[in-house]
Parts: sequence; structure tokens; C-alpha cells
Amino acid sequence: EEIGQGAASRVWSAVHLPSQQKIALKIFNEFSGKTATDNLFREIRLVARASHPHIVRVFGYGQTQEPITLPSGDKLPKDHLYLVMELAEKGTLKVALGRVSWEETRAILLDILDGLARVHARGIVHLDLKPVNVLLTDRGAVVSDFGIAVGQQVQQKTPKRAKTNGLGKL
Repeated sequence: EEIGQGAASRVWSAVHLPSQQKIALKIFNEFSGKTATDNLFREIRLVARASHPHIVRVFGYGQTQEPITLPSGDKLPKDHLYLVMELAEKGTLKVALGRVSWEETRAILLDILDGLARVHARGIVHLDLKPVNVLLTDRGAVVSDFGIAVGQQVQQKTPKRAKTNGLGKL
């Protein structure tokens, strides 16, 4: 079942057959080529760097090994890129807007801020934060869709060592 669509991809609910775990399958519109592959790997690296309870969990990625026909009738050619991630069975914040209490709204906002603090500390700026990119899970709200996020290397500041005269004095 298709559960979401954006400019660069569509998301389907699915079942991982060996584990019977429900998952979300993000299928990219641009299915192959260096640009599409680079974008997929960039998104995966950014999410991996931001590993946190309030950032979407990614389980895997790849390319189709053969053509596939989806339940909608859409056909995916061989080598089509995909991303496997957690399924947020409670939906998106967009769907919940107007139906959550003040206490729930506060908890959702704190979860979002907690997740964003983590990505910002890792040198990542999301650039596409909106209600449809906030998923609601049993552990709270999680930020998803890092497709246009940008990341920078964060410089770790190392303290300078004090110079001594050999006797432990400066």
C-alpha cells in the first residue's frame, strides 16, 4: 500500500518476509545513474550519522535485481534504488494536526527538537522539516526524509595542553 509521496520518491508499507516485520519502502523516482545513487548514499550517510531515537531508523538499501510489479500496477525496472526504513504506524504529524492535545503537541515538539539537536550537533541541516516529514511512532515523534539535507564535517575541538617546565609548573 502506498503511504506517502514526495518530489523525489514514493513510500510504501511492506512486510520483510524473513522477519515478518512491517517496514516502509522508499522508492526513488530517479531509479538509476550516478546522481540518483549519490543522493541515496548521501541520505543514508546523513541518517546514519544522526542515529537517535527521534530520527527515522534505516534498515537497509539497495537496487532491484530484476523488474518488479508493485500492487498499484507500477513497474520498477531492474536496478531501481530503494531504502528500507521503519514503518510509523501512527502516521505523520500532518495527519495528526488538529487532533492532538496540548500535552501531546508539547511531547511531539520536544521529540522533534531533540532529534534536530542531534543532527545539528553532527553538522547536518535538514532543510525540509514539515509535518509530513515527522513520523509518529510508539517511541514518539521521529524526523524523517533527509533527502535534501546537507552535512558538514564537525570539527572536534581538542583542548590545548599546557606547557610545563618539566616540574609541573607553567
